[in-house]
Amino acid sequence: MKVLQLAKYFPPFYGGIETITYDLYKHTNESMENIDMDVIYCKKDIDNGSVFSSLGGSLFSSNILFTILSTPFSKEYLEHWIEVRNDYDIVHVHFPNPMAAFCLFFFPTKAKVIIHWHSDIFKQKIAKKFYNVIQSSVLKKSDMVVATSQKYLDSSLDLKGFYSKCGVIPIGVKRLPPLPKDVIHKYRLENDFDGKKIIFSLGRLTYYKGFDFLIEAARYLPDDYLILIGGEGELKQSLIDKIESVGVSNRVKLLGRLTDEELNVYFNISDVFCLPSVHRSEAFGLVQAEAMSLGKPVVSTDIVGSGVSWVNKHGYSGIVVPPQNSQLLAKGFLDIFDNYNMFSFEAKKRYENHFTVDKMLSSFEALYFELKNNE
Repeated sequence: MKVLQLAKYFPPFYGGIETITYDLYKHTNESMENIDMDVIYCKKDIDNGSVFSSLGGSLFSSNILFTILSTPFSKEYLEHWIEVRNDYDIVHVHFPNPMAAFCLFFFPTKAKVIIHWHSDIFKQKIAKKFYNVIQSSVLKKSDMVVATSQKYLDSSLDLKGFYSKCGVIPIGVKRLPPLPKDVIHKYRLENDFDGKKIIFSLGRLTYYKGFDFLIEAARYLPDDYLILIGGEGELKQSLIDKIESVGVSNRVKLLGRLTDEELNVYFNISDVFCLPSVHRSEAFGLVQAEAMSLGKPVVSTDIVGSGVSWVNKHGYSGIVVPPQNSQLLAKGFLDIFDNYNMFSFEAKKRYENHFTVDKMLSSFEALYFELKNNE
């Protein structure tokens, strides 16, 4: 069977959807004898948009002509699609992705189409009124729509008219490599983290991540708590100013962009992970599952209509608090340390029961064959 993923971006550009796209591509081509998978995606600063092969599957990288409203447009992306769109049994499309939607709308495929629904579009409200015509048509013609959680599916207005063709497959992530205790201790000593209760948070420094409320939460924590925030984004300077104005520079550090190796280190040396997001743009929060894979309890927020609070089960894998509430974020950290071993055990157990890559892959493998056999 041949499967093609249509993605917006692909590593080395990393985000939640890019991680899922890569994991599907890598593990399918390495582990599934009966499935070959390729990917079409947009990539900045490439030489010629040529096709190159890796792990047994082709990666069709495409130069970006311009970007409008966070959407990359690429002539090569369209050309790749037109050329190969009927060479596959299954086309697996990650939404939101207007470029992919345009391809499907104007140049349909004979393949079965799966729409992998990661999030609704929120910010571009005026443009979305026009885009909805294309999106609705693509959803109507698709064979299956896969949401990442039942909670998000039930709350999505965009999917309301297509519920009969929708299903749920939770995102699975690779188990992070654990570091030996002596390595963790050495790293803590070298960075003056020894004796600290470390809260790690990670994400693009943007409006819906709620990092300003996490910074504010430091005011309500004892001096032996340390908050480390990884990531870059447009709000970096305002968050630096917030740390200074609140007076918590001794308890909050911005780490900037982290390499894969550095990410693994900070996940390992931390005690608790925090996802303080405040808007439904945070649809799942797979970084929670990554932290749980190492037995790290999570403090996250109960965003209406988001799957975040389903991923982190309140009272088991961590604590869930109302969004935009710094005092309750701080209380969540304190409550976890009151019963840390229990939360740690349950966090790892929840990861193993719901969020492994193998579970996600086996679910998509079954779906691919089900759709192909129903031709």
